[in-house]
Amino acid sequence: MDLNKLKKANQIYESLADKTIDEAMNQLNTYDDLDHEVLKLVKSLISNSQQPTAYFDAKVSQHYQTPHSKTWQIGDQIDDYELLELIGQGGMSMVYKAQRVNSETQKPVAIKLFNLPNQSPGLKARFQAEQTILAELSHPNVIEFHHGENNEQGNSYIVMELIDGGLPIDEYVNKHQLNTKQIIALLLQATEALQYAHNHLIIHRDVKPSNVMVNESGQLKVLDFGIAKLINPDDTHMAKEQAKNTLMALTPSFASPEQINAQSIDVTSDVFSLAAVAVYLLTGQQPFPANRMLKSCVDDEVHVRKLLKSNINDQDLRNVLNQALHQDRKHRYANMFIFSEDLTDWLAQRPVSASKDSWRYRLNRFAVRRTALFVTSVVLITTVIAAVIALSMQNQAIKLEAEKANAVKQFMLDSFSVTDPNVSQGVDLSTKDLLRLAAAKMTLDDDMDPVIKFELYVALAVANGRLGYYPEAIALLNYALLVQPKNEQATALLAAYLFNAAEIETVNELLAQTQEDGYSSTTDKAAVKRVRTNVLAQAGDYEQAFAQFESLQTLELTDMDSIRNQALLAEMYYLKGESDRSIEIIQQLKITHPLPATDVFNLGLNSDLVQYYDRVGNYSAAKSLTLENIEVYREILGDQHPDLGIAFNALSAFQWLDGDLDEALVSAETSKQIYRKRYGESSEGLAQALGNAGVAYYYQKKYEPAIDELTLAADMLEGIFGADHPETMSAKGNLAVILNATDYPEKALPVLQKIYAVEVDTLGKNHRSTIYTQQSIALTLANLEQYEQAIFNARESIQLITEHFPNQPVFIKHAHSVLGRIYFMAGDHQLALKANLHHIEHWTEGNENNYARSLQLIAGSYQALQSFDQASEYYQKWTDHLAKIYGETDVKYLEGLLEWAEKSQQMDRHEQANALMLQVQSILTENDLELDDIQAKLKELSR
Repeated sequence: MDLNKLKKANQIYESLADKTIDEAMNQLNTYDDLDHEVLKLVKSLISNSQQPTAYFDAKVSQHYQTPHSKTWQIGDQIDDYELLELIGQGGMSMVYKAQRVNSETQKPVAIKLFNLPNQSPGLKARFQAEQTILAELSHPNVIEFHHGENNEQGNSYIVMELIDGGLPIDEYVNKHQLNTKQIIALLLQATEALQYAHNHLIIHRDVKPSNVMVNESGQLKVLDFGIAKLINPDDTHMAKEQAKNTLMALTPSFASPEQINAQSIDVTSDVFSLAAVAVYLLTGQQPFPANRMLKSCVDDEVHVRKLLKSNINDQDLRNVLNQALHQDRKHRYANMFIFSEDLTDWLAQRPVSASKDSWRYRLNRFAVRRTALFVTSVVLITTVIAAVIALSMQNQAIKLEAEKANAVKQFMLDSFSVTDPNVSQGVDLSTKDLLRLAAAKMTLDDDMDPVIKFELYVALAVANGRLGYYPEAIALLNYALLVQPKNEQATALLAAYLFNAAEIETVNELLAQTQEDGYSSTTDKAAVKRVRTNVLAQAGDYEQAFAQFESLQTLELTDMDSIRNQALLAEMYYLKGESDRSIEIIQQLKITHPLPATDVFNLGLNSDLVQYYDRVGNYSAAKSLTLENIEVYREILGDQHPDLGIAFNALSAFQWLDGDLDEALVSAETSKQIYRKRYGESSEGLAQALGNAGVAYYYQKKYEPAIDELTLAADMLEGIFGADHPETMSAKGNLAVILNATDYPEKALPVLQKIYAVEVDTLGKNHRSTIYTQQSIALTLANLEQYEQAIFNARESIQLITEHFPNQPVFIKHAHSVLGRIYFMAGDHQLALKANLHHIEHWTEGNENNYARSLQLIAGSYQALQSFDQASEYYQKWTDHLAKIYGETDVKYLEGLLEWAEKSQQMDRHEQANALMLQVQSILTENDLELDDIQAKLKELSR
């Protein structure tokens, strides 16, 4: 018997496995056209307790190895992990809940272990390929990959997030009794995950309920990329081999016809499988006939149409699912994005592209006029038409291009006709909806001229890019480059949007294949060179970056290109640590090339200027400009633009500097939501938001979440930029500060020393970032009671700042506060007083928390020197400042009052101590506060 018959027998057996022996035999007897050998083997499988026989195993193993599995047990240790609980098992792997050994802070993880011995190289290679695939993916709806290992003992495993309390989607739906709309809304999370994978050239190929988990909060996670396919359109041989080798791994009930028939596959296979899952969840029945494999899926469509008609009343939803499940992939949704958008439209009771007579049908769905939207749409139509006409007039004869422009104009007018108040009756469409509708209509139009289709793809990509929808813009440009693979403008735009989306690895791959010096368009050439320059600067290769920038200056540029170049130059100096020059460049640029206040690029310049002000310590100017930016961003770009995320990150930093810690956390969370919605679980903006949240938690003395947030931020930035990038080192420096605060200075010191060595080598000893790191090392040494070396580093940092930053008082005062803290820790209170008084003298702005700490240390030093009047004076100033920055009902202020009361008792000032305790009790009573720790401390001091 050949391998195909063996495979078919096993697949038929699997389709009958949930039946009794009698039921399975009866159904098997209805298969009239079944090959005799296949029938005989299936009956043998059923008869033998419905388990595969040794005969079957032996026959299959001639072609495809299926060795016995390796046994793992609870309590086993693999490298640094102990296995705690078996949570899943498949054909070639086992999944355990695990915990890193000797780690009290790390959360439990899931470990997927390769379960077959080394004599299965094909299966092991497939398992190891999953490590590679998961490493490429970072999205809130894809299982989070921590790392993969192939250790010296020959064990392969993947460490992933643990979905605690998670259920397969079918069990989740049943448990929570979800209705139709709730099921579709849940599945939209899966479309986001799969579209993200497709954008990274990965097809899942095994979408089924057990591979779609939902956690307790309703967040969906797609998992098990064990048979995923890397898309490579040039390697047809590899595609055939993958189809052949994974036939036995697919799940017949949800696999696409092309998978079952061992044909080449594309992203529409995942569309099909997810739609099959939807049918199963909505009807509670298998979506296809049990004998679909025998009949090569020819009855699939008839079966599913009947099933949907008898179980789903809504015609639109039936149309959407029927299109997704079409036997011919050419008639399915072309990609997951379009499928997702039709499901979204159905949920919102908007028109769906799957329904016939679409434009008349759409008109019948509208209920209220929307004049303002029409005005917005006319502007958008005009913009896109103008962009397309400009594109089409560049390289073709005028007469031909005029005809194309008219065709494009008509297409866009048709696409946006739903916004005309004379035909639209109130559909609630956003600008993004309009762009998406146009893209979907164009993708489904097989008769459109390829040249026009290309130009529309580019025009819509530009429209999305200007609104900050970078993933959508990237997807459209990838489609455009399939039509015209070598197009200069599309390549230049793709490079820019990939960089903006922090897809650094992908943009480097694109740049390696791009030869822009041969471009005919100077603007496109300049755009690619700017991306090259920025990538080099971000990597810290400033010499090459400035050399690349000089080549930009030799081009004949438009005014807008010149503005972009100067903005890039300012960014380079900022990365190099010369933010003063960055400020000068932007301020001069605003004078020589003024832009409207609401111009998007002008807002971007303002965001850059905020960073530069922040770096030099001009916090008041930075915060003021940030608040202005937020208002304008919301007015013209809405609440989800990534540049708004930048502004909220900046605001969060200024808020924690001012002591507004709760507000800082709110701003950081707002930024996180913006970046996660746009870019998933990995982006520079998300890392910055995590870092801000970590610092705010630190000042709230919530050290565990502070460590978690800052660790995530540092790891994320290292994954994006590398270990030596300034942003990565800054995040690691913040993490080291937290480790110091949580009594782990021995862990913080090597982190800081490594950062310092890199900064000295790349930035120089006199650089601002290097000096900050030296100060952190000084404080860490003091925590380790190495006071002499700590004082040396702190004093040297003051000397360097005085020499190289004489006009930056905030920087100088901060350095004195560091020295004051070290003297205080060493018990040298005379010198501690001198340094801390220098810090607060003429203090106007800076870190409010550091200022409060200096007041506290001054009071403590006076107390140690028996100067009790001065000590009480500064304890008063300290607590007054706590009240100013936190409020009189905040626990930090109340803790400060009680500490002052305790110090008063130590100084035999019992009347003052009693008054302070009475003040605390009054605040608790008047504000109905229940603070157990404060009450306990009051009771302790009252004894």
